[in-house]
Amino acid sequence: MWRCVVLTLACAGCTNPDDLLVAHGSVASVDPVEGQVVRLLRYTDVQPTGLLIPGDLCSLAIPLKETRADAEGNFGFEVFRVETRNALCFRIEADFPSGSVAWSEPSFYGPETQLSPLLDWRAAPWLDGGVLHFDPPIPWPDDLPPVRMGATWHLGIQLTHREQLVTADGGLAWQADDRFQIPDPNPEISASYAREPLVLDALRLEDFDGTLSLSAYLFDADAEGPLVSSGVVASRMRAGERLALRGSRVPLSRGLGCPELASPCPLTDGDLTEVDAGLIDEVSLDLASPAIVSAVVFRGAWVADDLIRVVLAQDDGGIVGEFEGTVPEPDRDAFGFRGSPYVHLRDGGFAQLKLTYMVIPLDAGTPTSRVTLQFPAGLARIQEVSLFAP
Repeated sequence: MWRCVVLTLACAGCTNPDDLLVAHGSVASVDPVEGQVVRLLRYTDVQPTGLLIPGDLCSLAIPLKETRADAEGNFGFEVFRVETRNALCFRIEADFPSGSVAWSEPSFYGPETQLSPLLDWRAAPWLDGGVLHFDPPIPWPDDLPPVRMGATWHLGIQLTHREQLVTADGGLAWQADDRFQIPDPNPEISASYAREPLVLDALRLEDFDGTLSLSAYLFDADAEGPLVSSGVVASRMRAGERLALRGSRVPLSRGLGCPELASPCPLTDGDLTEVDAGLIDEVSLDLASPAIVSAVVFRGAWVADDLIRVVLAQDDGGIVGEFEGTVPEPDRDAFGFRGSPYVHLRDGGFAQLKLTYMVIPLDAGTPTSRVTLQFPAGLARIQEVSLFAP
């Protein structure tokens, strides 16, 4: 992202500041859209260090202009090139009467930018057996692998959904995406993807009381011809409907200590406050009495590696079982992955942290007294760890 910012600033300094840059888009809803307000926001705070800023810059944007959609839902914005100077982010957004929100983040590099439609998404979510069901913003795409036609790769429609469970005090108890990157043997392809159902079962709910919301990322990569020359900007949206949920399952780990990190242990108190783990590579939890542990749940863990290991041991040090979980690779374009921070590793290298909410199932079937969580490249920050019995 910072390379793009540098290019933007450079172009602003060597071209006519009075050039007009235009963004075209449309809004769509089951309700009439004529007169729908659409806002253009901008964030211009230049950081003196020039380093990547963690988080979503566009969440800090402030209103710059406002317009209204016509009867067909079409709208447009004009920006003078001088207005792009020092601009780290632009956002075009629409708040619909239904409670849904849709937005795009154009860069205004060229004279004209085409936005993907801003959709009034009615998701109508519901849970069945711990699996989340909902209506997608568009009919489900085929999710086919990339197809090469001549010299062009066609990626089709990119659609990713995210579920988030937020507690009454603002804690993020669970987060998951339904689309992930997978390794592709063809080096000419940047990424291929797989889709999985969104799950919010008793383990993920734990005993939290919160509200479930849905977001989506939508991009038709082939809308304007070859991907390399496409000027279409993706849209993101948040459905207006929410699900109020209350879990009732208390974990085995509630109140246990973790002396390697801190005392009292901030990972087992159910508070969801993020703590600095200092790139620690191992955390142990000693159970009050031996018990069978069937799963471990990680909430808000920022890790520097794709792998997390879980070692179960008895009082005498005997190993009951060793298990591994792989942190999913997110859709990098969908939900602000660009803001993930880098850390300096102990071996002198650097790594980009990955945020994960994940469940590692354990099938040892034998009572254990100690559960050791191992992070090969280090654990930077984390909210909560929960151990569950069958």
